[in-house]
Amino acid sequence: MQARERALGPALEAAMLAALQEEPNGVPWQAMASGTAGVLADAVRAAGHAGTSATLALDMSLPAATQARQHALALHLRRALPGACSGAGTEAKSGAGGCGDAPWAPSGFVTDLKAAVRLALGGPLAAALGVKLASDAPVRMGLAFVHMPSAGEADFLYSEGGGARRKRKRGTDTAQPGRSASDDVAARLRTCPENKFGEQACVPPRASAVCVSLAARVRREPVYVAGRYLKLQRDVSNSPFFIGGQRLGRTSVQEELERHLVPLLRADRAKFMCAGREDLDVRMLGDGRPFVLELHNARNPHPDQGALDATAAALAAADVGVSARGLRLVGREALVRLKAGESEKQKSYEVTVRMPAPVTPEMLASLSAMREVLLQQTTPERVAHRRALLVRPRMVHEMCAAPLEGDPCGLVLRLRTQAGTYIKEFVHGDGGRTTPDLASLAGCDGAARVLALDVVQVHMDFL
Repeated sequence: MQARERALGPALEAAMLAALQEEPNGVPWQAMASGTAGVLADAVRAAGHAGTSATLALDMSLPAATQARQHALALHLRRALPGACSGAGTEAKSGAGGCGDAPWAPSGFVTDLKAAVRLALGGPLAAALGVKLASDAPVRMGLAFVHMPSAGEADFLYSEGGGARRKRKRGTDTAQPGRSASDDVAARLRTCPENKFGEQACVPPRASAVCVSLAARVRREPVYVAGRYLKLQRDVSNSPFFIGGQRLGRTSVQEELERHLVPLLRADRAKFMCAGREDLDVRMLGDGRPFVLELHNARNPHPDQGALDATAAALAAADVGVSARGLRLVGREALVRLKAGESEKQKSYEVTVRMPAPVTPEMLASLSAMREVLLQQTTPERVAHRRALLVRPRMVHEMCAAPLEGDPCGLVLRLRTQAGTYIKEFVHGDGGRTTPDLASLAGCDGAARVLALDVVQVHMDFL
């Protein structure tokens, strides 16, 4: 058996290392030549995070088999040395260690293996990097100790009949790493009857011919940059926009912001979030729309305000139809404010309209006098493929209409509405799916037509 483990161990553990890389777009695991503090410190430096934080967090994962084996060893010692193991009279310090407070378990001398590893590695690693260890540190080093030959040793704790193999994840055909040490495994060991444990586990545990492997990854918690963006041209989408494999729009707000901010913070990638969005052919003017860019694994997490201002200036100088105002570093709580503002904000628009009849002074005066007009908007046909079919009440708080020079049927309408109002559909009625529409409010038969639409203000207290 030991020779077979020697033959299969490296291949199995290579497959297991591949299986560890489960996070979409996450930082990949790297195999470590050893687990010494010097090697691990070099990994932090190679990842670009040395000197970027005064603290470091260690996130460790040990195989569940270590808990089962520690449990088996404690039982063996209790049987071999009953007097020595039963007289301490103090509570076992098991944590996720395994032996714990089972009625037959020895007490007072069991130390959690994960705690021991953390003590052995943590101090020297912190000293090598000149940092302090802290569980809430923004820079986190993950350490995964893996041992495929023993991957299923704790599975019997999760089966009624005992000994059942762990199910392979759907859609995977590679070796799976087995369970990790956890408080749940420890709890099951504490309540596992001695006779059942003895039937399923080797007491004392059998030595393995295959050494444990170590994988590590270093990452930083997300950093957030917030501001307000302006979209100054009508061929720019909010985010990359494709239909049938064909791109619509020349570029996007998301891409232009990422193109300038991701390199500044030396991040791997970013996630763009904003308080609503406008259509491809709609400009965002005024003070701009609030946004937050979540930057992942940034190696320059604290750019000064001068660098952020210079980045905003460079974006404006690029003349791509996108600019940003008020760029600043923010905390994660900004996401809460951004999300709340999506439903609570009001927006002001300017829309150029061609009416189905000539515009009269009386029509302009009537529209301009209207306040708090309640619309009933059924999900528009143009977004029905991605929005639930609902009737949504929406409020037009105020309107102001003016004639469009050179067009007897044209007018320019400024209006302030509730968040989520479909302005284009309010203008043309969407075939009766929005009531009332602009033409009916103006006393006209037929449907009005949108010539141009701009968002001129997002009324939201954000930054």
